[in-house]
Amino acid sequence: MAGALFGLGWGLVAAVMSPAMPSGVKSYFLGLTRVKLPDYAVASVAGMFPGVLLKVYVGSAGRGALRDGGPLEWSLFAAGIVATIALTVIVGRKVRSRLNL
Repeated sequence: MAGALFGLGWGLVAAVMSPAMPSGVKSYFLGLTRVKLPDYAVASVAGMFPGVLLKVYVGSAGRGALRDGGPLEWSLFAAGIVATIALTVIVGRKVRSRLNL
Protein backbone atom coordinates (compact mmCIF):
# COMPACT_ATOMS: atom_id res chain seq x y z
CA MET A 1 0.00 0.00 0.00
CA ALA A 2 2.91 2.40 0.63
CA GLY A 3 3.71 2.44 -3.08
CA ALA A 4 0.07 3.16 -3.93
CA LEU A 5 -0.04 6.13 -1.56
CA PHE A 6 2.48 8.01 -3.65
CA GLY A 7 1.03 6.97 -7.00
CA LEU A 8 -1.29 8.89 -9.26
CA GLY A 9 -4.42 7.99 -7.29
CA TRP A 10 -3.29 9.55 -4.03
CA GLY A 11 -1.95 12.72 -5.63
CA LEU A 12 -5.04 13.12 -7.77
CA VAL A 13 -7.42 12.84 -4.83
CA ALA A 14 -5.33 15.15 -2.63
CA ALA A 15 -5.24 17.80 -5.37
CA VAL A 16 -8.96 17.58 -5.97
CA MET A 17 -9.80 17.85 -2.26
CA SER A 18 -8.71 21.48 -2.14
CA PRO A 19 -11.45 23.81 -0.90
CA ALA A 20 -11.19 25.80 -4.15
CA MET A 21 -13.03 23.16 -6.18
CA PRO A 22 -16.82 22.76 -5.78
CA SER A 23 -17.99 19.51 -4.18
CA GLY A 24 -20.15 18.52 -7.14
CA VAL A 25 -17.20 18.73 -9.50
CA LYS A 26 -15.07 16.67 -7.11
CA SER A 27 -17.69 13.95 -6.80
CA TYR A 28 -18.27 13.74 -10.53
CA PHE A 29 -14.57 13.75 -11.38
CA LEU A 30 -13.60 11.13 -8.80
CA GLY A 31 -16.55 8.96 -9.84
CA LEU A 32 -15.02 8.73 -13.32
CA THR A 33 -11.63 7.56 -12.06
CA ARG A 34 -10.39 4.18 -10.86
CA VAL A 35 -8.91 5.42 -7.61
CA LYS A 36 -8.70 2.66 -4.99
CA LEU A 37 -10.58 3.08 -1.71
CA PRO A 38 -7.48 3.20 0.57
CA ASP A 39 -5.91 5.87 -1.66
CA TYR A 40 -9.16 7.82 -1.67
CA ALA A 41 -9.62 7.63 2.11
CA VAL A 42 -6.06 8.66 3.05
CA ALA A 43 -5.84 11.38 0.43
CA SER A 44 -9.27 12.76 1.36
CA VAL A 45 -8.20 13.21 4.97
CA ALA A 46 -4.87 14.75 3.90
CA GLY A 47 -6.55 17.00 1.34
CA MET A 48 -9.32 18.24 3.63
CA PHE A 49 -7.18 18.74 6.75
CA PRO A 50 -5.70 22.14 5.78
CA GLY A 51 -9.16 23.51 4.96
CA VAL A 52 -10.57 22.32 8.27
CA LEU A 53 -7.65 23.88 10.16
CA LEU A 54 -8.17 27.15 8.29
CA LYS A 55 -11.89 27.24 9.11
CA VAL A 56 -11.23 26.54 12.78
CA TYR A 57 -8.60 29.29 12.89
CA VAL A 58 -10.83 31.86 11.16
CA GLY A 59 -13.70 31.02 13.54
CA SER A 60 -11.44 31.36 16.55
CA ALA A 61 -9.94 34.63 15.30
CA GLY A 62 -13.41 36.01 14.57
CA ARG A 63 -14.61 35.11 18.05
CA GLY A 64 -11.53 36.76 19.55
CA ALA A 65 -12.08 39.90 17.47
CA LEU A 66 -15.72 40.09 18.56
CA ARG A 67 -14.89 39.46 22.21
CA ASP A 68 -11.86 41.73 22.58
CA GLY A 69 -12.75 44.13 19.79
CA GLY A 70 -9.49 46.08 19.61
CA PRO A 71 -8.14 47.54 16.37
CA LEU A 72 -5.25 45.05 16.30
CA GLU A 73 -7.59 42.06 16.56
CA TRP A 74 -9.85 43.39 13.79
CA SER A 75 -6.84 44.14 11.57
CA LEU A 76 -5.44 40.64 12.04
CA PHE A 77 -8.85 39.10 11.39
CA ALA A 78 -9.28 41.13 8.18
CA ALA A 79 -5.76 40.24 7.03
CA GLY A 80 -6.53 36.56 7.65
CA ILE A 81 -9.71 36.76 5.57
CA VAL A 82 -7.87 38.47 2.69
CA ALA A 83 -5.05 35.89 2.85
CA THR A 84 -7.58 33.05 2.84
CA ILE A 85 -9.33 34.40 -0.25
CA ALA A 86 -6.02 34.98 -2.04
CA LEU A 87 -4.75 31.50 -1.22
CA THR A 88 -8.01 29.93 -2.37
CA VAL A 89 -7.78 31.71 -5.71
CA ILE A 90 -4.12 30.77 -6.20
CA VAL A 91 -4.62 27.11 -5.29
CA GLY A 92 -7.77 26.92 -7.39
CA ARG A 93 -5.96 28.21 -10.46
CA LYS A 94 -3.10 25.76 -9.93
CA VAL A 95 -5.44 22.79 -9.55
CA ARG A 96 -7.51 23.78 -12.58
CA SER A 97 -4.41 24.22 -14.73
CA ARG A 98 -2.98 20.87 -13.61
CA LEU A 99 -6.28 19.09 -14.29
CA ASN A 100 -6.89 21.02 -17.53
CA LEU A 101 -10.34 22.22 -16.45
